[in-house]
Amino acid sequence: MRSVLEAKWEQNQDEWHFEIKANAFLYHMVRKIVFSQVAVGKGKISRVDLKNALEGKGELPSGIAPPNGLNLIEVGYY
Repeated sequence: MRSVLEAKWEQNQDEWHFEIKANAFLYHMVRKIVFSQVAVGKGKISRVDLKNALEGKGELPSGIAPPNGLNLIEVGYY
């Protein structure tokens, strides 16, 4: 079980940035989350379907976002 503490999108001129903080990450977790959110933005799945999948009541769309631009900024131990 992983807990997402914060997740947000920010626009910087013509670029979008996604920031996520969690207690730990699974393999491809962030890329899967970004892929799913972009799928909602493109109208491929509904926001309700995404919400249900995140609550364990459905499946996320198949695929992952490409690694281009993915940066690990900080690791903290608490």
